[in-house]
Amino acid sequence: MHKLFIEEFSNMDMIAPLVTSMTETDPILRPKVSEALDAWRIMQQDIPEKQKSWRVKPRNESTLECLFKDAVMLFKSTVHVPGVHG
Repeated sequence: MHKLFIEEFSNMDMIAPLVTSMTETDPILRPKVSEALDAWRIMQQDIPEKQKSWRVKPRNESTLECLFKDAVMLFKSTVHVPGVHG
C-alpha cells in the first residue's frame, strides 16, 4: 500500500502518515478502523474542495505530460460538453 500510494504518486504525500501507520509490520501498532477513519476525516477537512477532485500524478510523469493532463482535467471539471463524459 505504501509503495502504491506514496512512492508512485507525487501528490499523495498528505496521506503518508495514515498509510504508514496502517501498514505497520506489527498489527498491534496499526490504528483501529475507527481511528483510521477519524484520521481520514480530519485530513479531508484540511484539503481545499477543488483539490479533492484533482487527479493523482505519477512521479515519473514528464512536465509536458503533466501540464497537458492537468489542462484536460481542468477543462473537463469546468466546462460541460454534451456527449462528453469524464
